[in-house]
Amino acid sequence: MNEKIIFNIANINRCTTAEGPYKRLAIWFQGCDILCKNCCNEQLQQFIPANIVCIEDLVEIITQSKLEFDIEGITLLGGEPTLQTKSLIHLCKKVKSMGLGIILFSGILRHQISTELLSNVDLLIDGPYIDSKKEKIRPWVGSINQKFHYLTSHYNNSIENKSHRNVNINVGNTVLFNGDVILNL
Repeated sequence: MNEKIIFNIANINRCTTAEGPYKRLAIWFQGCDILCKNCCNEQLQQFIPANIVCIEDLVEIITQSKLEFDIEGITLLGGEPTLQTKSLIHLCKKVKSMGLGIILFSGILRHQISTELLSNVDLLIDGPYIDSKKEKIRPWVGSINQKFHYLTSHYNNSIENKSHRNVNINVGNTVLFNGDVILNL
């Protein structure tokens, strides 16, 4: 019997420039056991069913985003994506076969992540968010302890020197903010 590959996903932004270089699709995974103080995605820490999505549907969303928006890659964040490693390996293999780049954000360190998963990722940004060590220069990371690991030649460290600190706002049935969001209401 074939095992169904599913994901617990909090949110998907089909085209963003705020979660990595170039146009990309971003997937936020539900659930995190790291519990960083003042996490920017605190609502994603709970282990609750959010949107249960099968791999076929997720690949279709990515395929449509590539056709519609000409995305360059995907970004996996959370929550903690590596808590869904088994399914993530299958997804990353499919995404790589589409010629898209893959960026994985993880609060755990590189040596703690599955080698099979990392062999299907182009860029890993690892390390927990540490509120007392806020990052003010490099794009996409919250604190200075977080490291960029270039695992393939798909990306290189020149992306760290570009000004990519921005925000995307998508309005539909709900309003989705992503990127360097500071709201003063």
